[in-house]
Amino acid sequence: MTDLTTGSKIQKFFEQTVISRIENWQKQLCDCDLHGFESELSAQLSALHDQVCEVVLPAAAEQVYEGLASVAKAAGCRKIAKRLMQVRLVSAP
Repeated sequence: MTDLTTGSKIQKFFEQTVISRIENWQKQLCDCDLHGFESELSAQLSALHDQVCEVVLPAAAEQVYEGLASVAKAAGCRKIAKRLMQVRLVSAP
C-alpha cells in the first residue's frame, strides 16, 4: 500500500471493510438481528476512523514539515530533524 495515494488507501480500506459487508448487514436486518448489525457497523466505522487517521495524519505532517522547518530555522533552530512519532486518538462514546 505504500505506492497508493492517501485517497486511494482510504478508498481501498473502505471497499474492503464497509462495502464488502453491506450484503451481510442487510441479511442481519432481515433476520431481525438489530444488535448484531449495530455492533458490526459500529466496529467497522471505528476501524474506518482509525484507518483515516493512520493515513491522513502522516500525509498532513509531510505537507507542513517544510514550512515548520523554515520557521524554526528563521527562529534560530539549527538541528531540525524528522522523527518517528506515534499518536493515539480516542473518540468519545
